[in-house]
Amino acid sequence: MKTTRKAFSAIELVLIVAILCLVLAVSFPAIVKMREKSHHNEVAANIEMVIAAGKKYNDDKHTGNVDYKTLVDNRYIIPVTPVMGESYDDIIIHTVGGAAEVSTPMGDKISVEYGKASATTTETPPPAEPEKAE
Repeated sequence: MKTTRKAFSAIELVLIVAILCLVLAVSFPAIVKMREKSHHNEVAANIEMVIAAGKKYNDDKHTGNVDYKTLVDNRYIIPVTPVMGESYDDIIIHTVGGAAEVSTPMGDKISVEYGKASATTTETPPPAEPEKAE
C-alpha cells in the first residue's frame, strides 16, 4: 500500500529556515546601507531648502549673510524636522556662496556647497557636434 505525505519533515523545515536566515544575513548590511544613504539624502535636501531660503532672504534684504534661526523667525522657511537628530541652527548662508554643513549625533558630517548664482542664471548647453558627411 502506498503512503502519501501530507506535511514537511522536520529536516525540510530546518533547511528552509536555515536558507531564509542566510538570505537575511546576506541582505541585512545592504538594507542598512540603503537606509543610511536615504537619510543622508533627506538631510542634504533639507540643507538645500535652507540654502534656497537663505539666498532669497539675502536678495530681499540685501544682507551679506543670514543664519537659520533668522530664516525661521522671518518665515522664509518652516522649521526643518531633523531626520537623524541633526541640528540646522548653526547654518549660515553667505551671499558669496560657500558650504552649509550639519553634523549628526553619530558624528557624520553632511555638507552641501552652494554658489552666488541666482535662479535666473541658466547653463548654456554644449555646442552640437557637426554631422559627418559620408
